[in-house]
Amino acid sequence: MKKLLASIVLGLLWSSNLFANNLVGKQLQCGVDSVSTLGNVEYLKFINDREIHAFYISNSTLKVLKRNYRYIVFPTDIKLTWISFDHYTISRKTLKTSEGKSCKIVEFNVRNKLERESQKLLKAAQKDNKI
Repeated sequence: MKKLLASIVLGLLWSSNLFANNLVGKQLQCGVDSVSTLGNVEYLKFINDREIHAFYISNSTLKVLKRNYRYIVFPTDIKLTWISFDHYTISRKTLKTSEGKSCKIVEFNVRNKLERESQKLLKAAQKDNKI
């Protein structure tokens, strides 16, 4: 009985890794891409079979921030967790999050794009400052 249970658990873990391997290196843009990505868009980069780096521009500092998530891949969903909290789920079929945001696959260097946009936002904010 123990061997059967162990083989089931190992099989599930192994199959989860199989689903995840095809995601490594992929990048998603999740959210509304308006004139500015400030606070609207989060970019997800699948680093390995368990880790995602998320990049976004902070509303308060206008700097590019990075957050690390863990993820679990299921046949139809990807579940993101942060520390020990469920962050959200992404449908693999529709690329919609459980929060209702739409995602799309992107091919460009996410960090560089956000750094350029952050610099533009900082210059615009400094130009408007009176003191």
